[in-house]
Amino acid sequence: MLAGRAFTDADRPDAQRVVIINQTFARKFFQQPNPVGRYLDKNALIVGVVADTVQSSAGGLNAGAAPLTSEETIYLPAAQVVDAKSLTMVHTWFQPSWIVRTAGPLEGLTARMTHALATVDPQLPFSGFYSMYDLMAATLATQRVEVALLAAMASLALVLSAVGIFALVANIVAQRTREIGIRIALGSTIQKVISIL
Repeated sequence: MLAGRAFTDADRPDAQRVVIINQTFARKFFQQPNPVGRYLDKNALIVGVVADTVQSSAGGLNAGAAPLTSEETIYLPAAQVVDAKSLTMVHTWFQPSWIVRTAGPLEGLTARMTHALATVDPQLPFSGFYSMYDLMAATLATQRVEVALLAAMASLALVLSAVGIFALVANIVAQRTREIGIRIALGSTIQKVISIL
């Protein structure tokens, strides 16, 4: 939280509708970093501003190579989304992510979330359940593979340069073997012979 407050248990369906926005949203639509206390529409009060989450601007095959950006984001408390039609529309068109923070064990959380959503609309499916650690690992998996490939190519380049330098020196020595032998026979030292190569 950069300003204002997080959602609380007081943000019930019968309470004032509240939203939290991110920094990019605040800068773009309010031209100020702290619009806490202003209204998003006629009855949605902005109660907090959070830091931006950096995410890829493209999906599909370009997701790993796309530049990372911060998009305008609005967070709504799930307790205030009571209209089943609105929830169905949101899930159908926007495929939202439900972020659940729990102090208890993760075991059984999937069943509790499925049950909670089924009480609103049994037709709304979950596409998957992931911990934040799993999401972070999946997000960084492409970058880790790219770094491993880059390291492998750099190692291969180093080996090829070493082999090339060795071959060059070996070729020069092979071409000048007689000259080196004559110089050593006439009393030249190894250091002087190496210096003329």
